[in-house]
Amino acid sequence: MKNRIISERRIGGLIAIFFGILSINEAYSLYRQYGNQLLAGDHTFPALIGILLVVVGFSLFFDRARNQSKAVFPSKQILLRSSAVIALLFIYCLLMKWVGYLVSTLVISVIIIKFIGQYHLFLSVIIGCILTAALYFLFVIFLNTPFPRGTLF
Repeated sequence: MKNRIISERRIGGLIAIFFGILSINEAYSLYRQYGNQLLAGDHTFPALIGILLVVVGFSLFFDRARNQSKAVFPSKQILLRSSAVIALLFIYCLLMKWVGYLVSTLVISVIIIKFIGQYHLFLSVIIGCILTAALYFLFVIFLNTPFPRGTLF
């Protein structure tokens, strides 16, 4: 493969740099409006993401491709699974309003674990329960994040 001026890596690098600069700009505007401290506040996460995007973008842009293998288009089965997971995540967003965080997270996580991992239903339910409990503890108990309780219950 000959060294091209415009390659997939360079285009991806430029896109990452662009979004990184946008994220850093947003972090700066948040810091000007609400910032009291440099390393704590609403601006910190967008700034870190922006810096990482710029660094990765530059590494992609200036990286010399060596012995690259061709990318293979996913099979029909993998495309269907990926599309189904995306559809399930949209359904999750809708379910959360009606049945609340706990029930919707448990149901969707069990379905996704069963669908992607192809585990037995019993094991998928156990993993889904552990995942739901861990996320509930992290966000609701530990971080005091308010999640929807649902309108049906």
